[in-house]
Amino acid sequence: MAKKRKRTTIPSDVKAVLKRIEAWRETREKLGPMPEELWQAATAVARLHGTGRVARDLRVHFQALKKRVVQQYPETLPVTASDPTFVEVALRPPEPSRECVVEMERVGGGRMTIRRPDFRALMALSATFWGGRV
Repeated sequence: MAKKRKRTTIPSDVKAVLKRIEAWRETREKLGPMPEELWQAATAVARLHGTGRVARDLRVHFQALKKRVVQQYPETLPVTASDPTFVEVALRPPEPSRECVVEMERVGGGRMTIRRPDFRALMALSATFWGGRV
């Protein structure tokens, strides 16, 4: 059975842009590109509320809106999980008197810290997580 999509309310600033776009759609004489001032209004609200949601609410092409948001606001682009990343982890035993600490942080703000006095236990935990063997 298909899962029903939960309806969400449209923010008031997005509604205002939607009304402008709908008025343009109803009064235009022929098919053609949306006026630049409407695209600028759409990109401004997409920056605040997210490109996917705003494209759906305004019924505009997602890729076209995304391209304009990237062009107009390049400094506000978040790092996403799909961005290529390489992290090197040095796996050498610490000095016997030291505690092993592994800290991980997600882009969305989640954070996890593991503290273990035994390096081998930490290696076993890591191997289990990655599906390997110690």
